[in-house]
Amino acid sequence: MEEDTFTLTFTPAELAFVAGALGAAPKLLEDPFAGWPPERTEAALREAQESLATRQYAQVQPDGSLAVDTAVAALVGALAFAEAALAVTRAVDTEEQPTTRRIHFAAGLIVEQEQQRDGSHILTAVRDGEAVARRLKEYLRLTDQPAPPAQSWTLPASGVDEARYVAAVEGERACAEFLAGVGTPAAVASSLAQALAHPVCRSALLALAWEAEEARCPDSLTLLESQHGLWLLHPLAGDDEPRLEVLPCDAAGAARRVEELMHLVLGHG
Repeated sequence: MEEDTFTLTFTPAELAFVAGALGAAPKLLEDPFAGWPPERTEAALREAQESLATRQYAQVQPDGSLAVDTAVAALVGALAFAEAALAVTRAVDTEEQPTTRRIHFAAGLIVEQEQQRDGSHILTAVRDGEAVARRLKEYLRLTDQPAPPAQSWTLPASGVDEARYVAAVEGERACAEFLAGVGTPAAVASSLAQALAHPVCRSALLALAWEAEEARCPDSLTLLESQHGLWLLHPLAGDDEPRLEVLPCDAAGAARRVEELMHLVLGHG
């Protein structure tokens, strides 16, 4: 474990039990009991309580009250009472399924949450924004990737979605032809089509901020890594039709943009 982190692991039922004891529900997590009959939910919660008590995470006191360990309450509480969060999804060509990491910001506490393939959740308290940025850079696999040899461009968001569909269904060449057909310069169309058709790694980062119980998205970005380097896709504000800024970007530039997004989220937390 790194010196600037502290980690605990919970099952979905354990998370729900602790959050319930704190009087809330974890944000950005599905209800683990959705669609279950009441008796099954009650049995799962009893099992979760017994497991938590065995590890001394939460114990019933002689007067019948429930005492939750301070560290457990802090980590789970950050998910339940988050003021802002950064949701990060990463899909790598060598991995079967995408992975998701969420970073929650609440009352000066930063907690990273990652769900494992067995359903368990790893909660990691991270010391500060610098440590978050370092961990994000590693998670996003930003090492020494170059910028593709092309210029920056803007495209309608719907056009990028359609280009992604064409790349998946008809392949790289058809995608390049589609992009060129909507006015994209040849070098951009060729390199971007290659990234859309054969991504080495695709990552999406979504900033979230809560006002009362309503979540809004102040910003987002997408990273596409191909054999030729990194593309960064960022929404542009102000147009009636949503548009994306499409930027060739090296690893250092991508890391700076990710850190800027993280600091935007920190400003809401």
